Order: sequence, then C-alpha cells, then structure tokens
Amino acid sequence: MKPLAIATAIVLCLTAFSSANAAGHDHKSDSNAQTTSSQHMDEATPKLTVLAPDHETLKSGYVYLPFHVENMNIQPIYAEFAGEAATTLRPKIGHLHVMVDNAGWKWIHASTDPLYFGQLSPGPHQIELELVDAAHAVIEVQTIDITVLER
Repeated sequence: MKPLAIATAIVLCLTAFSSANAAGHDHKSDSNAQTTSSQHMDEATPKLTVLAPDHETLKSGYVYLPFHVENMNIQPIYAEFAGEAATTLRPKIGHLHVMVDNAGWKWIHASTDPLYFGQLSPGPHQIELELVDAAHAVIEVQTIDITVLER
C-alpha cells in the first residue's frame, strides 16, 4: 500500500473514532451549536423590542426611538418586487410599518437604525409600529404613547 493511502486511511479512522467518542460522551462540536442556533432563529417567532424615546430630542418635537428585533433580519426586501420566495428566506426577512397619530397611512422603515422623525407639535402623540414580513403580513404590533412638551 502507498504511504499516502495509508496516511489517508489513518486520518479517516481517527476522525471517525474521535467523532464517535465525542458523541458517546455527549459532547457537542461548535458546528452543531451554530447549526442549532441558526435553526432556532429560523423557527422562532420574531420579537420587536422598542426602547424608550430619547427625552432630550423629544423636547424639541423630534422623535428618536431605538429598537431591536430578534429572530428576523430587517432589510429592504419586499415580496412585491422580489417575489413570494422572499417570505421563505432564512433567517426571516422583514421591516417595520410606522404610523403616527392614526394618520391612516404608514411608512416603511427597513433598517436597524433608530426611528428618527419630526417635528411633532406639542401635546400627546401615538406611534404604532408593526413588525411585518417581506409580504407585509403583520407579526407584532406595538403602540407607544409620547408627549411633546411646549417649547
């Protein structure tokens, strides 16, 4: 037998033995942990977390609203342009619909940057955030009440 063939056979046997040995001792490799984490993100329901608005900015009538989303990537990919396959991408793809004071219309926020808009008049205001998938199907809705003080 040639030396290269012998070396290859030894490496294959050692790899098989160490994998079987690790499995027998209930050890997990890093690649298994990454796969499990990735699969968890694919299957888990997306979750929107909205942080408190920046009160210093709010004093001047502008809204600076940080947020983050778990189990979904926020990207400007929409089913009406990319096709229905956009709804099957993994990890999931989506964006936010934003409405202020029940205006009857919404804008799309497709970035992980904080929401930043204004200038709102003094008084109470309501901001509605919809977390949606690439086809605009609503996953979660959050309403935030704010008050802009007199300037």
